[in-house]
Amino acid sequence: MKTNSSTELSPPISIQRPRFRPPLSVQRYLYVCSLIRHISENHQQQSSSSIIESVADLGSGCCRLAWYLKRLPFLRYIRCLDLNVDCFEGNTYVVPSTEERYADRLCPLQIELYQGDVRQNDYRFRHIDIVTCVEMIEHLPIESLDSFAANVFDFIQPGYVIVTTPNFDYNELCRSNDNDNDDVQRDHYRDPRFRDSDHYFEFTRQEFKHWCDQIQDKYPRYKYRLSGVGRLRSLDPDMKRGYATQIAIFKRKTDDNVEQQQQPIESIQNYHHVRTHYFGQPWSRWKPSS
Repeated sequence: MKTNSSTELSPPISIQRPRFRPPLSVQRYLYVCSLIRHISENHQQQSSSSIIESVADLGSGCCRLAWYLKRLPFLRYIRCLDLNVDCFEGNTYVVPSTEERYADRLCPLQIELYQGDVRQNDYRFRHIDIVTCVEMIEHLPIESLDSFAANVFDFIQPGYVIVTTPNFDYNELCRSNDNDNDDVQRDHYRDPRFRDSDHYFEFTRQEFKHWCDQIQDKYPRYKYRLSGVGRLRSLDPDMKRGYATQIAIFKRKTDDNVEQQQQPIESIQNYHHVRTHYFGQPWSRWKPSS
């Protein structure tokens, strides 16, 4: 005689939820690296007098982006800046292996680690070609974004600025996609609708565009375009919510020269140099002043 016990013992049906493939963070790094490679190729094709050889990653954390960037053979300098110096302790992402240290690169590379505030100026970041800010601005109080923008667009004045930030419009899909967040108490978040507890804000697509418009108006030497990465096609097939990560690419006008500061540049030094790692043929071991 059959009983109901067989049905009671049946294994639960596992519902496979859509996931970002590859992970969203990896998509961001790959996009930024691909974009920088594309920018470099365009400069070479146009026989531009300005070549791409340096990147500053503001809010670098544990330097995961630098781990991807070091594979670009045309880069000579990568400068990583983070307020939390602990991010650099025991960090293996940018420590060269013996093979990397003496590899025959197109250009020798040095990765410099700095501790400091992205809202403050430092002359060692002044002539950087490209500034990257990957998932960084939302970690600043929104009222301090003007100070951050002034440092990047008025002081550093790079050729390009790449900013990525969460798209608040996508958050509902991100949470339904993340098993780890299903049962997490989110009352410790500044806003339980945010993706991380330490985010001060998260822009909707309209808010992000408005912020970029404000920067373009205040710093007219720059123009921008919007892009993004991260899609869950089964949950948003028509892209009504855009991308999970929204990206702004600012470009300085090609005929625009870097403005000179009135005070001596060398006197503006607010970052602490932690260490430098060398890749490629041995450098002369120049060390920036601390």
